[in-house]
Amino acid sequence: MALTNKDRRYLQRGVKWCYIGNDLTICKKKTCCICKGPIEPQRTPDGAVFWADGHNADPIAEGSCCDICNAEQVIPARMEAIE
Repeated sequence: MALTNKDRRYLQRGVKWCYIGNDLTICKKKTCCICKGPIEPQRTPDGAVFWADGHNADPIAEGSCCDICNAEQVIPARMEAIE
């Protein structure tokens, strides 16, 4: 299944919020509950998407968060709670 010209135009306009899934469909990225930015899908070394739902944002927020918020806010808050 190949991308159509309409699909290509859609991706060019919304590249921040879209990605191409393993079956070549255009998928909308989830929204980070902390920064409201897009959650990037996790990929294998050969580029296949294996997870697109982000990280658990607890204890900072309820929902899913992006890689940056997870590293800069969630993990430090969890480490602090252990101490």
